[in-house]
Amino acid sequence: TDGTEAGTRRVFPFTTEPLIPEVSAIEPGIGQLYLRSLVGSLWRTDGTQAGTRQLVDGVGFPTISWLSSSSFRTLPDGTLIFQGCSGPGWSDCELWRSDGTVAGTQRVADLVPGPDYSSYPQSFVRMGAEIWFRAHDPDPYSSRNLLYRTDGTAAGTVPLPLPADASVYFEWGDGGKLGN
Repeated sequence: TDGTEAGTRRVFPFTTEPLIPEVSAIEPGIGQLYLRSLVGSLWRTDGTQAGTRQLVDGVGFPTISWLSSSSFRTLPDGTLIFQGCSGPGWSDCELWRSDGTVAGTQRVADLVPGPDYSSYPQSFVRMGAEIWFRAHDPDPYSSRNLLYRTDGTAAGTVPLPLPADASVYFEWGDGGKLGN
């Protein structure tokens, strides 16, 4: 839409999804929008039907998390950072990235290694040139969460130092940014 009734139109019918096709969240990129559906599919659009494509189907693997409103954020260069699950039944949920192409949609890091465990990265907040988020401790038997930061690369994804007795906890909520 351009904000007028005459300038508002459907860009894409989203009829290829076999389940619920509703768009549940939108995240701006550079010259494009990323769209997440309720079934966990990920799309990108430049506002035209020809420029709208599915990146992740959400029915096969991977799926994109729908658990919180901040389950995906973009870096300043337009790269999308999100939680993707590459196993059945929302398993093996780790940190993923997308440059807006199918080929450029890939796992960044396996923070809790192995297909039977997940780090469940969530509550993404853009902090300057990085995305900060919470994820499970790499020890799969720990119930602790850690605060991480990422620049979109495996080498640039590290936990932030916290006091020894601190753990990061959000009750199905989002982190927030206050100043810097």
